[in-house]
Amino acid sequence: MKIAGGILGLIGGLIALMVGGVGYGLSSAGNSLNQAAGGGAIFSFFQYAAILIPIVALIGSGMAFAKAKVGAGLMAGAAIAMIFIFGFHTMSLIPVCLLGIGALLAWMDAAGSAVGTGANGRAPR
Repeated sequence: MKIAGGILGLIGGLIALMVGGVGYGLSSAGNSLNQAAGGGAIFSFFQYAAILIPIVALIGSGMAFAKAKVGAGLMAGAAIAMIFIFGFHTMSLIPVCLLGIGALLAWMDAAGSAVGTGANGRAPR
């Protein structure tokens, strides 16, 4: 299941990167309009978050293949960060759902693979 979780995370991360590009562009336009009106740059946090959150999601989806718990944590963290920073709406619906399901699948595989293994790596009797 960690392979399915990694693939779902990869697809969700790529879609999140596209959504983040749109968010970065809109934040940049908002900064330009605000500076033209005499204000300062107030959307810089959203610009950085729009790029960093999808990168964390992609790193988590890649790590889900080797270290499933770490990858699941990064994907879940990216999904939660997208919800809290950008909100749960039409643009973030697909990547958040894909990252959440991918994190859940990777976590379930990591939790299930440790069950029944002995300390020395032999199968239980």
